[in-house]
Amino acid sequence: RHKNAKKNSRSILVRTVMLFAEAFHRRKAMVAPSEEQDVREQDEWQRGQRHQGASAMAELEMSATADLNLMRGCTAGAASRRAACRVDRPMALVLVGLGAVTAVAVVAGLFILGDGGSTSHLTVPLPSSSAVLRRVVHGSCSKQDLPHPFWATVRSQQPDLFVWNGDIVYGDCTNASCAELERAWADLFANPDFAAARSSLPILGVLDDHDYGQNDCHASNPFKETAKNIFLRRFNVPASDPRRSRPGLYREWSFGPVGQRVQLIVLDTRYFRSPFKDSTCLGCPGRERYAPYEGKEGEGKTMLGEEQWAWLERTLRQPADLRLVFSTIQVLADTHGWESWSHIPTEVSRLRLLIRSTSANGVLLLTGDRHVGGLYTAPPAVSLNPYPLHELTASSLTHSTPFTLHSDEPAMREGGTAERSGGLEHLNNFGVVEVDWEARTVQVGLVVADGCAEPSGDGCQAWGAPAGRYTHRLSLHLDRDLTPPADPPAPPPPPAPPAKLIIDTDMGFDADDAAALCLAHALADEGEVELLGVTHDSGYPLGVAAIAAINTWYGRGPGQARAIQLGAYKGPFGTVSPACLEGEYGCSPHWPSRSASPPHWLTGGYVNALAADFPTGAAVHTAVHSSADVPDAVHTLRALLAAPGSKDITLVAIGFATNLAGLLQSSPDAISPLSGRELVASRVREVVWQGGWYQPDHPDGHATFNLDCGSPYFGGAGCAGTSATAINGFQSPSLHIRNTFTSLGDDVRTGGPLATCAPLTSPCRAAFALNADPSHSRPSWDPIAVLAAARGAAHPSLRAVAAGGGAASNRVDGAGANFWSDS
Repeated sequence: RHKNAKKNSRSILVRTVMLFAEAFHRRKAMVAPSEEQDVREQDEWQRGQRHQGASAMAELEMSATADLNLMRGCTAGAASRRAACRVDRPMALVLVGLGAVTAVAVVAGLFILGDGGSTSHLTVPLPSSSAVLRRVVHGSCSKQDLPHPFWATVRSQQPDLFVWNGDIVYGDCTNASCAELERAWADLFANPDFAAARSSLPILGVLDDHDYGQNDCHASNPFKETAKNIFLRRFNVPASDPRRSRPGLYREWSFGPVGQRVQLIVLDTRYFRSPFKDSTCLGCPGRERYAPYEGKEGEGKTMLGEEQWAWLERTLRQPADLRLVFSTIQVLADTHGWESWSHIPTEVSRLRLLIRSTSANGVLLLTGDRHVGGLYTAPPAVSLNPYPLHELTASSLTHSTPFTLHSDEPAMREGGTAERSGGLEHLNNFGVVEVDWEARTVQVGLVVADGCAEPSGDGCQAWGAPAGRYTHRLSLHLDRDLTPPADPPAPPPPPAPPAKLIIDTDMGFDADDAAALCLAHALADEGEVELLGVTHDSGYPLGVAAIAAINTWYGRGPGQARAIQLGAYKGPFGTVSPACLEGEYGCSPHWPSRSASPPHWLTGGYVNALAADFPTGAAVHTAVHSSADVPDAVHTLRALLAAPGSKDITLVAIGFATNLAGLLQSSPDAISPLSGRELVASRVREVVWQGGWYQPDHPDGHATFNLDCGSPYFGGAGCAGTSATAINGFQSPSLHIRNTFTSLGDDVRTGGPLATCAPLTSPCRAAFALNADPSHSRPSWDPIAVLAAARGAAHPSLRAVAAGGGAASNRVDGAGANFWSDS
């Protein structure tokens, strides 16, 4: 008599048939439990089998009663929305009676034919771990007693799998049996739309609150174990799955090879979670139900529990190109007072920091629960997420909240960390993540789930929405937008304090003497060394004047603001030997005439010119003309070592050992109450010696110019034996001084360009221009010693070829021959 009444009668008939089929399947399961159920679940199943059998019939009775009430007048307030409710009660009762009679006949046929292919759990396996995922669909909040047209839209997307992100069913428990939850799952599996989807589509899932048995539940939920076991059975979770043996339902799956690896990380935000703090202003914008913990209120509060946090850290450290992190409740959104991670702010920060500390690239947050959809972004932050963090909320699949009941909340909270892009989505929706591996891009977006233009909590009020249309979309590049920026190069180590140098030189023979002092000044100008003083050791009176000329050129001469101390050896040494006067050893023609009256001095051609032609001080009265104008070298050395703050000094010995031997043998005086040995032990860090022969280039036991006092050229008075005294003495274990020896320089030429490119006023240029070598360059014996003193053998241009770990020695005999030993 009435079309709508007939339609409702048919729906009752179909529903009745499905419930009988479900009851029969449960009966069958009681006889033959699944082989994949573990022992614990079998025990639970055996304890509950009688209850399940009884609840199946109760379910049929309650369902029929609910449908009868629907025909009589729907639920409260429904009469104003549905004209279909206006039917005569007697007609409805007759139809119900006819439906029940018909149902009995159909159910009888089902018992004869079997369950008609119905299953009580998922059967389609997940993709293999090597499968390359290109499209993942996710959704949440689907009432089992509402139509599920969204499945057709989901299947049209041809996803590789579907992730049900909580509130799979609505079955809040009223007692320990959770019969309501069991019925909710039975209704879902009896849904023909879901049946078509689950026959071909791999499905993953996790529980939220209504399918965990309690609205807004947390760790104290008394029904969580029962709900978990129902889920494990319905999702056909094998006994080997870790969710069977540990608390909660968190899980990780990885798909695809390196370079195309997708990690699905499903969090359990209910099982371990602390309760949220109730709002003191219920219904107020931003505090509708809950309020964030502030300060110490949040101490000890958790979203995941320590066990799940530790697992998440290990999981994020695994290699992956894209990480889809599923949380049933929102993570970043913080402009409302409904359930969200934002109510425990320290946990949001902990997650963002964990992404940084694990260097986890490719993280996308996918959430549900809200009954509205949205797209949120938290920018990178110091000590938190190193790249923008994006969250796509997809909710709900069947009953989104209409705009008329829930207007858009602010896109961003003042002082908040995340911002919503665009408005909230109030149509039924699901989320899509699509990866183009060739382009290395990923698109995330919301898709209208069905044709409902006015969804509400108890079903669609008006149809006409364009199902399958994208309403929100964001395109990201895996290697630019979802990857931590390359670490900036590590800041260079703080520069070592400049080496404190005292140079003892025989300035006057070869131009490399001048090159070494010029190099030391250049390093001092660069801040690499602190040049404290220079002493002269050959006894030639004009040698120290040449030193003063170079010092003055660099602004460190006598009377200048940066003046450094000078000293000179004034003992009996330096006259030409008879053998040299007789023409041996190449003393002429470049050095002073052999026919000059004694005493004869052996010098390079540049020394006298530097002393005579270049300023040797800031003014005439401060100029140094000879060694008579400076203190004795030992006096200068003691003064430099005894000066306040003097410590870790490096002595650069690039000449004869007269001054350093005298320093070691010096006694306490007005300068310092310490002996020379005591001053050296407390103030000197290292001595770099130029001179000696070393294997493999030269055999031991041969004298060299600096160590034998230039014996072929000079008489030995005043110098003989000083090398043995100084070098052996400085190696005394009681002094704890590092001794470095170098004979490098023969094949490293220095100074040629100076002879033409440096200013004419430069004494460094003059030293090489006046040098007898046609190339104006000379071997670099003394400059290399200065470089080693300033930078050490670790510098790329230097290399240590022998070391004794503190036990080596380089002994020198009285004739100036050296003998290296590693022991």
